[in-house]
Amino acid sequence: MRAAIFLHLEGDSSGLLGKALEQAGVVCEDIHLYKGEPTPDPAAHDILVTMGAAQQVWETEEHPWLIEEKAAIRHWVEDLGKPYFGICFGHQLLADALGGQVAMSKTNEIGILQVNRHEEAARDPVFSAMEPSGHWMQWHLAEVTKVPDGAQVLASSGDCAIQAMSLGSHAVSIQFHAESSLPTIEKWKDDQITLDAMARSTH
Repeated sequence: MRAAIFLHLEGDSSGLLGKALEQAGVVCEDIHLYKGEPTPDPAAHDILVTMGAAQQVWETEEHPWLIEEKAAIRHWVEDLGKPYFGICFGHQLLADALGGQVAMSKTNEIGILQVNRHEEAARDPVFSAMEPSGHWMQWHLAEVTKVPDGAQVLASSGDCAIQAMSLGSHAVSIQFHAESSLPTIEKWKDDQITLDAMARSTH
């Protein structure tokens, strides 16, 4: 089994998620569209994973590669019906690409915060293993405000109503960073692109 993983920051990785996939025997291929790399061939990959970013989903003029990435996600999920997992920016891109809405957060969530699983999530094959209430790493300035048609909200937090969602039985995404580790968080807090994005969100 092979996974294509969209990354968006220099030196970033899929963290604990990538390690878990590799331990399960999945071959992971990192894809950097922002560097001009081609979109992954769906015929050569079984899973598409989209990680976090400092960019915002609507910044297509500043980052034209976002148009290509959204189209790839839409084709993968809507046309092909293949497994998809998104984290943070990947959660927002799934919503945006499939007709949902994303906007700046009224309250930025940064830190380890409580996320509550919805009752419907207990029947989801991914989220049934999640604790009803747990604390997860958050680092986002925007959020999904409307899910695509047919999507189901699976979790929320005090300041973010759509912390997780599923679309059909093949696409799942989360706003919180289940993949993060201490070295990853240390990198984020010192990353200039991330700091610039935070500064823009206050204006």
